[in-house]
Order: sequence, then structure tokens, then C-alpha cells
Amino acid sequence: MTLISLLLFCGQFLEPTATTQFAPLPEDSDYYLERPASVALDDQGRLYVADVEAGVIFRWSKDGKFLGTIGHPGQGPGEFQFQGRRGGGMAGLAIQKNQLYVIDSRRIIQVFDLEGKYLSSINPEARMGRMNGFYVTPDGQFIMQQMNFMSETPTQTLELFDEKANKVKELASFGDSSFKREGNAGGRPSGVTITAYSGSIASTYNAKTNQIIYGHGDKPNLTVLNLKDGKSSKIEVPIAQLDLAQADKDEFLKLPMFQNQGNFRMRADFPEKKAFFNRILTSQNSLLVYNESPFFHTISGVKVDMNGKKQGDIQLKCGENGSLFSADGNLIWVQCDEEGEISISQIQFGNQAGS
Repeated sequence: MTLISLLLFCGQFLEPTATTQFAPLPEDSDYYLERPASVALDDQGRLYVADVEAGVIFRWSKDGKFLGTIGHPGQGPGEFQFQGRRGGGMAGLAIQKNQLYVIDSRRIIQVFDLEGKYLSSINPEARMGRMNGFYVTPDGQFIMQQMNFMSETPTQTLELFDEKANKVKELASFGDSSFKREGNAGGRPSGVTITAYSGSIASTYNAKTNQIIYGHGDKPNLTVLNLKDGKSSKIEVPIAQLDLAQADKDEFLKLPMFQNQGNFRMRADFPEKKAFFNRILTSQNSLLVYNESPFFHTISGVKVDMNGKKQGDIQLKCGENGSLFSADGNLIWVQCDEEGEISISQIQFGNQAGS
């Protein structure tokens, strides 16, 4: 690690403090928390959590009381198909104007009222691939962060769609060098080689300011794009690029895609260093910029203000099937213990630990 990297990481970590603990599910529940993948909060502070394994959306009140579920697995109206193939499950939630928007692996947007009544469906004019971000603007437009790995020139994009999910424009595009097909050109691939911990696009959306914040992990900077006037600005992030350790390699190979392989082979290449970051979240008037490890979901990064000034280092252990999410600037921490039990809390990063 360079001297600059050491200086960047010499501070203490900010202390995470729970503001709300959401109740565990009742023992007689028809569904159980297995792998939460997306969250949303409504104006009343109620929490909605999409779980790609359970195939439903769980709901809690503002004070943490469990309220029940929305939908169930299936392919009809009001049903969800969150499970994907080798790329894993896909789920996206967003709330605008007292309506819940849900997108699943079929890339269909379903609209519900906040009590879970199905209202309508929208079929986006979107490319095939993997969706890693889904946002709804105050005027009902959609933003999607996508990986297009079906073409000969893979790309990662941010795209804006109108209220009927017709594409309006591309907001950002990056070439995707995170994987390489194996097999004859133009034919069906026989396998894929993935470059582990490589740089990729990351994004977050602030509905209050109508700003999309995005960047590519190859560089320690972000773009803040105001969707109302089209103006953009840059943020330099004081975050270090860390060396890749043997423990990182071992963790990456624990991913399901490398287990029980058939004729289609998945392989991994390992660079010397990780990307600067792979996740961005809004936290009130600040940003969390960090790397989240692929299997145990250990978080390490920085908290900065909207000018890029560092407010402290962050570190968080989420566990297998856990993660950290943001809903309207509120942080939702999903923890999974060694027995697979999942707990959910709303947290904030306050003072430095030990201060």
C-alpha cells in the first residue's frame, strides 16, 4: 500500500448506530427472509423488502412491526419472478406518489398501491442483460443501470425511460471488461472468464434533488447529474485502491456460479488490485462510497459530503446474503449470522468509533 493509501485509511471508523430494529417474521409465516435484494421506504416510514429467494415483498411499519407480504412467486399479474439464472436473482423497488414499483428478472415493471393491491404492468424498452439499479423519478420516469453482456461488445449503461418505459436517452455508458466469453466467435459460448474485483459502474439516486450519482470503479471520482436541468459536476473521492489478497480470491470462488458446473464453464482471473469501489449509496446529505465483498458482503470505504470531503471511514460486516441498502437517504442494514438468520435495522453512521 502506498503512503497516500495509508494516510487515507489512518482514521478511525465511523460508528454505525441502529435507529430502528425491524421485528423478526412470525414463526408461522408462509415465507422467510432468505436473500433480500432491494428495499424502499414510503412517506409513512414503512419498509418494503424484496427477497429474491422467497419471491415476495415483506413489509414493516415505521416502528418496526411486521405487516405482512405482497405478492408471491409466479408469472401472472401481481406475481414475481425474482430468480435469475447464472447471474443471480434480480429485484428492484421504488416508491413515488404512493405507488410501489417492482421490477423482476423478466424485466417487467409492476405497479401496486402501498397496501399491495396490483394496479398495472409496464414493459420497458430495455436491452437484455442484467439490471443492477432501478429508480423512479418524481415525474414518473425510470432510470435503469444495466449490464449488457449479450452483445459482442459488452457495455454497462445508465438509461432514462419515460413514464411508459420507452427509452428517452442514455445517461452514461462504459465498456465492460469484467468478463470474456470462451468458444468460437459468433457461436454459443462454452464458458465465461470473469475478472474478479474489476471496475464496474455504480450508481445511486436522490429523489429529493432529482440527481443521479454514478461512477466507474476504475477511477476514484463520481459524476453528479441533475436530471431537471441536465447540468453535471464531478466529485473526487478520497478512497484508496487496495491490493487483492489470497483471502479475497478464496471468497470470490465461493460464489454459486463457480459451484457444480456443467458443460458451461465459469472461470476467474484475479488482478493485483481491487477497483476503488463497487457501490455508492446516499445517506441523507452524504454519500457512502465503498467496496462490498462478493460472498460475505463485508463493506469497506468512506463517507463523504456532496463535495467529496471525507467525513470518515466505514466498515461493516453483513454476512452471507446480507447487504447495505439506501431508501430515500435512509440506510437499511441487512445482517445474516452464521446460522443463516437474517435481521434488518435502520442505521446511521455517527461519531468515530472510540471517540
